[in-house]
Amino acid sequence: MPKKSYRELSEQEKRHYSLSSRIFRMILIFSVILSAVAVLFGFYLYADSVRRDYETKSGNLARTLAEIIRVSDADKYIDKVLKAYEAGASSSEYMKMKNEGYQRVDGFLAALQEENRASFVYVAAYDKQDGRLIYVFDSDRSEKHCEPGTYEYVDEKESSLYGTEETCYIGISEKYGNICTGWELLEETDRYYIMTFADYDMNEVNALSLRYLGQYCLLLFAVTILLDVLIVRHFRKDVVRPIELLSQAAEDYRLDKIDGGEQEIHFRDLPISSGDEIEKLSLVMEDMEKDIADYVDSLMAATAEKERISSELSIASQIQDGMLPGIFPAFPERSEFDIYALMHPAKEVGGDFYDFYLLDEDHLAMTIADVSGKGVPGALFMMASKILLSNTAALYPDDPAAILKFVNEKICEKNKAEMFITVWLGILEISTGRLIAANGGHEYPILSKEGHFEHLKDRHGFVLGGLSGVEYTNYELYLKPGDCLFVYTDGAVEAVNAAREQFGRDRLLEALNSHPQVTPEELLQEVSGRIEGFVKNEKQFDDITMMALRYHGKKDSEEIRVDAVRENVTQVTEFIDRILEKNDCSIKAQTQIDVAVDEIFSNIVSYAYPEKKGDVRVEVKVLDDQAEISFFDRGIPFDPLEIKEPDTTLSIEERGVGGLGIFLVRKTMDDMRYEYKDGQNILTIVKKIH
Repeated sequence: MPKKSYRELSEQEKRHYSLSSRIFRMILIFSVILSAVAVLFGFYLYADSVRRDYETKSGNLARTLAEIIRVSDADKYIDKVLKAYEAGASSSEYMKMKNEGYQRVDGFLAALQEENRASFVYVAAYDKQDGRLIYVFDSDRSEKHCEPGTYEYVDEKESSLYGTEETCYIGISEKYGNICTGWELLEETDRYYIMTFADYDMNEVNALSLRYLGQYCLLLFAVTILLDVLIVRHFRKDVVRPIELLSQAAEDYRLDKIDGGEQEIHFRDLPISSGDEIEKLSLVMEDMEKDIADYVDSLMAATAEKERISSELSIASQIQDGMLPGIFPAFPERSEFDIYALMHPAKEVGGDFYDFYLLDEDHLAMTIADVSGKGVPGALFMMASKILLSNTAALYPDDPAAILKFVNEKICEKNKAEMFITVWLGILEISTGRLIAANGGHEYPILSKEGHFEHLKDRHGFVLGGLSGVEYTNYELYLKPGDCLFVYTDGAVEAVNAAREQFGRDRLLEALNSHPQVTPEELLQEVSGRIEGFVKNEKQFDDITMMALRYHGKKDSEEIRVDAVRENVTQVTEFIDRILEKNDCSIKAQTQIDVAVDEIFSNIVSYAYPEKKGDVRVEVKVLDDQAEISFFDRGIPFDPLEIKEPDTTLSIEERGVGGLGIFLVRKTMDDMRYEYKDGQNILTIVKKIH
């Protein structure tokens, strides 16, 4: 059917694709195929019967001829012909053998051929040595007559049957056409098979068979068409017409519903009384029409309720998202650490949560938790637990175990739903890297030391909300600059793929260790991507929450990295100015530094990367009253200090272009030095800021 709806079909297309037409074509095709199979099978049986009949006739005629030859004096002519053949006699010598006795035998063969309506009757010897058939007697009187001594090569398949139990062969040759050949062995010598032969022409037999086949096919086709028409007429009356009535009633029902009608009698009064499944279908459709009306009313009410719940869940999800830290970088003014977290709830709202906040300027609290429930109950329990934990942390700023104990008691007091929560809570002393943590039944944290992540099997306490009076234990560890802490909920390792395999802790460690030095955000995106690639299209059944912190420690310098393009000089200058202003740099020194920075950055842009893109790293260090600013690039090695200072007493035309900018930088800065190290140009300027 064309790719359009039934209503878009033309009347001709509707008739063409109607059930009656399809049934007619289906029955016709089936009948034709069945008839063709019957015809082919019958023709095969007929042809096989004819073949067997002619094999029998040719074999019997050859045996009859053999009996006659045996009682006649024909054997002396056979010997003469074969001796002459072996001596290479000429045709005239063979003709001398055709005396009265030879003519009598030859005439008998002709009479035998005519009496049995055979095509050819002859006596010949097969030369085993040369593969030739040498004719002795031949009944044929046409141009195909073979004189004594005449020979020809025999079909390889036929010759292979000589001397065996087979006495007949049907084959096609260019000279004689389709021939059925029967033979009888008279005598076998070392060199010859001497045999009698009888041939029947099969071409006429085949022509008669084909003519019979054509007449039979025409008759069968006419009978098939007639039966097909009668069957389809009966089928249309008893099946198609009732279905058409049902279809029209369904269309009327559809149009009535589009127009907003309330009528419900489309299927009740249909004139269908066939007593079969179609009548049953009409009764079912009548009941269905009534049931649909009731169902639509219920569905409208359910849809309105579902939309209300969906709207409330959306608002709840927004509220939950708003309660979690979601702005990154979270503490842009703090260079001692970098923290990032994410949560993928399994439903609209989740039971997992993470939290981090500064207790004071030197203490960072971090929490990750997993509530036993999911959906709305889990989200409510999660928000209550989060508030309890963050509020209690202010009471015990250096004792995570005390925080967990206090919160556990509060939850157990009014935990009618008997829900519980697993919590890992740590407090980092930013200045020293000292981390105090406690674990309330949560997953082991993972710690990166010297660039390799491993599970930290800390001491577990009982889950919060499970039992009152539980004691929790603190443990300590020290983070060094570059170390990274990774915590997560069990949804990350229990995510499953189509084969019901879990992602597992080993794959989690493999994902973390694939890029151990990247930022926390990049690290979590890598793990999240690995989990998504593992589960693919499988439905998520648990919340997935992760948090990572990389500790940098106190820095005696700050840096910025930008692309080596002229527009970025403003960004670099503003970065340096913020640091200088924070250290109470004088206006004069800051102005001179800004001019020097502009000159140096412009030179790097112009000369370091002439044919490719690159970047520039600027490091600023302030010690006491002195600012030290270093520029790093991987461009063409070049020492600007080797440039000869220009003679400022000369005019511009006399001293030439170039060198003046670096000259001014050297004059305004207290120190300026250059080195090429590890494939980098490093240019450093020093200036007192007070």
